[in-house]
Amino acid sequence: MDTSGDGEVDLAMAVLAAEAFDASSLPVCGGDPDDLEFRIDFAGVSVELPDASATEITFDCSHVGQQIVNVYVLDENGNWDYCQVIVRVQNNMGGCDNVSGSIAPVSEVIGDDIQKVISRYNDPVDDISAPPADIRSSTSLLQDG
Repeated sequence: MDTSGDGEVDLAMAVLAAEAFDASSLPVCGGDPDDLEFRIDFAGVSVELPDASATEITFDCSHVGQQIVNVYVLDENGNWDYCQVIVRVQNNMGGCDNVSGSIAPVSEVIGDDIQKVISRYNDPVDDISAPPADIRSSTSLLQDG
């Protein structure tokens, strides 16, 4: 962001809209999905629905690293829910001069996480046994009832 008006970036920042995190939210009781409102704020000690102006959130150099935000969805009847999202703020383009430490590019982090999952999936299973009889019978009762 050019705060001084000289045409050069003075402050690195990014703005994320709450709606960008929507993964096909639906209203309770069959309302119109187009009437849903999305809000976002930094996660705190308690969860409270932010006011209607909280539709986006701004990250700057002070946020480099992992940030937890709450993303809210609100229907026309006032029903709302939220989820927590981890946002990794990076200094990939060097806009934050005084950031200590290094942040791995997202592709490396995702690659490492995927590799861990793959290696866990490929680990041999030592012992597979049937559940105790009382668990098997209660499970079949649930299926029959």
